[in-house]
Amino acid sequence: MCASYGLGGGEGMELPAGLPQLDDREDATRLAAWVSEYDGQARIAGRRALNYNPVILQRDSRLRLDLGWWSLWIAGRLRKEYSTFNARDDKLMTSPWWRAPFASTRALLPATWYVEKGKRFELAGEPFTIAALYNVADIDGVARITYTMVTRAAVAEASTVHPRMPLVVPESMRESWLDQQQAGDAGLLSATIASSEAPSAAMAIAG
Repeated sequence: MCASYGLGGGEGMELPAGLPQLDDREDATRLAAWVSEYDGQARIAGRRALNYNPVILQRDSRLRLDLGWWSLWIAGRLRKEYSTFNARDDKLMTSPWWRAPFASTRALLPATWYVEKGKRFELAGEPFTIAALYNVADIDGVARITYTMVTRAAVAEASTVHPRMPLVVPESMRESWLDQQQAGDAGLLSATIASSEAPSAAMAIAG
């Protein structure tokens, strides 16, 4: 489980290297405004926390950075009986909550750190991307992106703190993960998990 992550903290932060071209001016403005308001920390959303975090996704064959509600809405509503801010990788194809978004609406979360049980993990101080699933829900009359972070079995130093960790998507898999024409199937899942082994093993407690 991961309930805290973020992107730097302060002005002038960069998105992870190697992302396909975004609309620089629009996305930079949106990201700067988010950083200013939240100091680069993503927060779980809820009825009393109407905050939105940066999400990279593909829509209409265009890669874009948007702001999303961290907790996936299910069947048009925010569920009260269970949390939807994390989705296990081994449940993506079997869970009725995750199956549809995994099939075609996948996203990436830009980050430079995540926190688990009070320990801050970083990837040699470099920004990285985390796998996510998203949909669009009507929130108070506005079409909003809602998302869940995908987690995997923890390895290396991360496994000493918690059995789960974010599923890091390296540059080599980002295009396939975001491609809406790429089926969300066992092949994509296994390839993504395999590609995440090296960056996952390199994730270390900061300081």
